[in-house]
Amino acid sequence: MAEYIYLMQEREFIKTKENIYKIGKTKQENLKRIGNYDNGSILIIQIKCNDCDKSEKKLITLFKEKYELQKDIGYEYFKGNCNDMRDDIYNYINDEDTIEEDDNEDVNEEVDVVVRVDDENFLVDTFEKYMKVSDSIKKVIITDKKNQIGYILLENGSNWHNIYKYSSDLDVEEQECLLGWLKAHSKKNISYDYDKVIKDLIKNHSYSTQKKLVLPYGEYFISLCGRKENYILNTETFEMIQYNPETDDILTGCDITSFPLYNIKDICEANIKFVDTAIRFIIDNDENYKKYCQLTYNIFVKQEEKQVVFIDNTGSFLTSWIINALYKISPNDDLCIDISKDHKIPKIYNPETRLIIINNENYVHKLLQKGYKNIIIMKKTWNENKFINFIKENKETILSESHYKENENNSKEWWFQNLNRLSIEIFDSRILLFNNYLKWCCNK
Repeated sequence: MAEYIYLMQEREFIKTKENIYKIGKTKQENLKRIGNYDNGSILIIQIKCNDCDKSEKKLITLFKEKYELQKDIGYEYFKGNCNDMRDDIYNYINDEDTIEEDDNEDVNEEVDVVVRVDDENFLVDTFEKYMKVSDSIKKVIITDKKNQIGYILLENGSNWHNIYKYSSDLDVEEQECLLGWLKAHSKKNISYDYDKVIKDLIKNHSYSTQKKLVLPYGEYFISLCGRKENYILNTETFEMIQYNPETDDILTGCDITSFPLYNIKDICEANIKFVDTAIRFIIDNDENYKKYCQLTYNIFVKQEEKQVVFIDNTGSFLTSWIINALYKISPNDDLCIDISKDHKIPKIYNPETRLIIINNENYVHKLLQKGYKNIIIMKKTWNENKFINFIKENKETILSESHYKENENNSKEWWFQNLNRLSIEIFDSRILLFNNYLKWCCNK
């Protein structure tokens, strides 16, 4: 299983011209993890390493000493010179083998104590022995014994990871299969009989009362800036409950997006008054305003209206805000389908799809017949200049609700000076009023 450390600058910090960068780790193939970030984000470096969990921890410790931690955004975000950060990552990984040898001297001394107690010729041939010498795996659950499929929870993990079926087409080290996970978290200089460990695990240690959790309509698995824990957001009550992977049913990294939101207070207590004022300014017709309210509630909370067909006359502003919000709180790409460009009506109805976007009114009847309940027809009759002036007139209100820090006056002013290109981001950006817009969408 290949492991990587990467450094990147996310789109929102590129647009605000802030030297804020995220260091991260991944065990996904090639650039698969990077593809989950917003379009326009820049990858500075991605480099293969031996143990991405350990390397990330060491590098974050180093970065805290050299750069400015952006704790309000997340523990992986730092402000500083990206070239220096890139070089630090490269130099650390380049010296990784030497560093690991030094680290393993202490680890092996501890393991030797256990080895001498148990057996002079210590061999890890049971899962119990494996767990004794492993300090990075917390729990393993096998749901399909034949194909060795299930879930694995790492120490201090905030969610589970999938264990996939082994594929003979790839090296085991490149896979998130059971053997790949066990090998990735094994200790050096210790002998393992992986066949026996796996047989013992499947036979004696894989049972659990924890099951895979399928979140109901209106609940989302999210992460928060500056917190290592993950949360379940209930959009009907707008409450957030901390997720405990050791006791709650199973949620994996595939159930969560890569976009941490701002803290619980900022979400649950977000002020929606300005959002409502802005939406009413854009949609000056009461009937269309009510339709947009119904549409967003149907999409994010629960389907109450039988059908909603909404015409977006803003050149996609109102539509983009919905799409962006879905993208930030759910990894399910099927929730929204945009056929406004290729005009290909889905042949088979997908019950997971909550919104379908078109620009041809002739498709409405066919889509409703297929079972789609929420449809947006995009039209371009938008005068953005009026909205830009509206934003400028409400500058102080926007800043009072935003997440800019007191020392980021340059970034604030830059955004307001570039409204001709960036006005759409008022409800897109997590630094601005994304939380407020999300709460407005869920307000009945």
